Amino acid sequence: MCNPFYYYSMIWTAVLFLYWLNISDLYTTLSPTLTCFFIVNIVLFMLLGFVFRNVYKFKNEISNVNIASQHKKSYLKFTVFFILLYIANFIYAKDIPLISSLFLGDTTYMHFQGIPTIGVFITVSNQIYGIYLISEAIKTHRKDIAIQSCAILFMFLLQLNRNAMILFALAFVVSYIRYNKIKLKNAIFICIFVIVVLYLVGGLGNIRHLASWNDSSYIRSLARINSNYPEKLPGQFIWSYIYLVSPLGNLNYNILNNASHFDFGNLFLCFIPDFIEKRLNTNYNVSIFLVDPHFNVPTTYATSYKYGGMFGVIVMQLMLLAELLIVTDIIRRNKIKSKYIDVLVISQIYFLIMTFFQNVFRYTGTSLLVLFSVILLVFENSKLKRRFKFKISLK
Repeated sequence: MCNPFYYYSMIWTAVLFLYWLNISDLYTTLSPTLTCFFIVNIVLFMLLGFVFRNVYKFKNEISNVNIASQHKKSYLKFTVFFILLYIANFIYAKDIPLISSLFLGDTTYMHFQGIPTIGVFITVSNQIYGIYLISEAIKTHRKDIAIQSCAILFMFLLQLNRNAMILFALAFVVSYIRYNKIKLKNAIFICIFVIVVLYLVGGLGNIRHLASWNDSSYIRSLARINSNYPEKLPGQFIWSYIYLVSPLGNLNYNILNNASHFDFGNLFLCFIPDFIEKRLNTNYNVSIFLVDPHFNVPTTYATSYKYGGMFGVIVMQLMLLAELLIVTDIIRRNKIKSKYIDVLVISQIYFLIMTFFQNVFRYTGTSLLVLFSVILLVFENSKLKRRFKFKISLK
């Protein structure tokens, strides 16, 4: 299943369900207004997914492995190039967060600063290339491409970049579904894979906070986990649970406390990527009221609520829908002739999934990911490419 509309509905259904389980004592009952808003949007996106279902149906044109094997050097050169870019980021920052966390007891990994401005483009280009490699590895069954995709993933692991890990896990799942017939064993495999990823995220969370892999006492205490949490379920899954529900909890907290005021200028800035907005002379402030300062992510809708109330939330939703419809039309017009269609589809799915976590328009890891994927798709068949005879294809 490659339909982004369905993924939006699925992630928010999962978030609402987990929130209603009331496993954490941090968060109060969901506001009726917010409940209605998400239920309406879940249904709306399911209906739109059905309307545009044919756009996201793809013919699985599996590349010939023998032909693809003639281009191993091309893949390897690009892989080495992108890895060197990321190493340059580490050298500039004089820090490798995973090493610092494991051996130096440093927990400031979230403040990792790569090369100013350029570091953003290095990260996003590596993400796009990683998605491409994962898709190609599953499509062609080539082990060398799979190894190279793992090498790209390892760079993000060194940075302890959880969002990139989620992105690559998503790329694997979507690509696996696309290039394999949906059978019971495949569905079981995907479920096991997702469970393992969630477990690993929890284990890494424990390690990042200087505890052992199986010691989840820190997050259990911080998240105020109550007796509703299943005793036999490993504590590592608490991390995934709190990641999923805490943004909605923060949004709900602001709505219940009516923490908003109308400011059209700042509402507009909610849709500007942060690396651009930071260079403008504005009074824009992303901070909101938090239930607990340790859990400070606010969903895509929190800042738009801060500067526009429920009107701002609706504007944000309309912008999300407009962006998705534009991308859907681009996919419709390019899905047959483009080699990079998988990259855009996966990037768009990730863009919508991350709405539960952060402002996807403002965060460059989501906004630029989709933008660069669109540019890659458009440039592939542009007159500019033909004029300069520049072969952007990796094949």
